[in-house]
Amino acid sequence: MNFKKVFLLFLVFTFVSTAFVTTLQAQNVTVQLGERTITNPDGSVYVGQVRNMLPHGRGTMTFPDGRTVTGQWRNGQLQGEQAVAQQEQRTKVQREHTKTGSKVLSIRTGIGLSDYSHSVRSQIPPWDYTREKVTNSLSVGGGMGFSYFFMDNFAFTAELNYDYLGKSVHHATIPAGINWFFGKYFFTGAGLYYALGDYGNDSDSHPGIWVDFGLAFESANNNIYRIFARYNHSFNDAKTRILSLNLAYGFLF
Repeated sequence: MNFKKVFLLFLVFTFVSTAFVTTLQAQNVTVQLGERTITNPDGSVYVGQVRNMLPHGRGTMTFPDGRTVTGQWRNGQLQGEQAVAQQEQRTKVQREHTKTGSKVLSIRTGIGLSDYSHSVRSQIPPWDYTREKVTNSLSVGGGMGFSYFFMDNFAFTAELNYDYLGKSVHHATIPAGINWFFGKYFFTGAGLYYALGDYGNDSDSHPGIWVDFGLAFESANNNIYRIFARYNHSFNDAKTRILSLNLAYGFLF
């Protein structure tokens, strides 16, 4: 009698255990292979296979800006060529203003050091002019600029600038050249400028070269902020040299 009870209990336990394990396995398959929808905090929505509530398997992610990415996912990470394409697309979105055809207006302000020479009139007869060289003079200035991106990350830039070099010296420049944006934040540029200088008793106009190097940041609403160093060097025996640190704000239009 006791043997029969033990045997019956064993059969019941085996049946219940088998049913429970089978149910768990079925649920696990549903979690791993079932198609689900996951909404992320950033607003993106994933539809596809999941595991542990993470994209795992075949699925599609739709981003708030309308982009969609379909591919194989593993523990929440996109795999293969689609992952590379997604990263490239993110870089383009982060740098909207550097796309071909973009037009940017900007304003600049800067402070730096300058070397220049100018004519000084003698205070006694025969009132001759002599050249005076001024080094490490504090300069301040600013200006407005326009950039047109004729291809991705390359822009033609033209500006109208004004600098005060100290000792009643005023320096207006019209630079034009090419800017190149590379990496995630860096840019550089170079070109020519034409200057109109008022050096107290001497007025002078001369050409020169300019070089920029710095950082560029773009906000979510496509405002562009730049911090960069600029070097100006005139062609006429280095009559004017300016090294400045600049801040610029720009916007797409």
